[in-house]
Amino acid sequence: MKRNLLIALVVIAFLSLALFGFKSFISSINSQRDCEFANIDNIEMNVGINIPSIENSECNYDKVKKEKSVYFKFDKDINIHEYCNSNKFLKL
Repeated sequence: MKRNLLIALVVIAFLSLALFGFKSFISSINSQRDCEFANIDNIEMNVGINIPSIENSECNYDKVKKEKSVYFKFDKDINIHEYCNSNKFLKL
């Protein structure tokens, strides 16, 4: 009886730590504002769009304004017109 209780407590503790770690990792991605860590994931989470595969990206972060601008060069097999229409982007 004691052994089963100990096993259950260990499993519950492990699952709780794993869940807390995963939640902390997702929160750290979501709160990133610079261009260093998980840049594409951060944009996808905050803007709510899926960024397709890219060839290259260029990111600039202004610490004073706390503003980020990113340029993505998509892979050649991405249909850019279909992508813009599906995400309801407007040409500026």
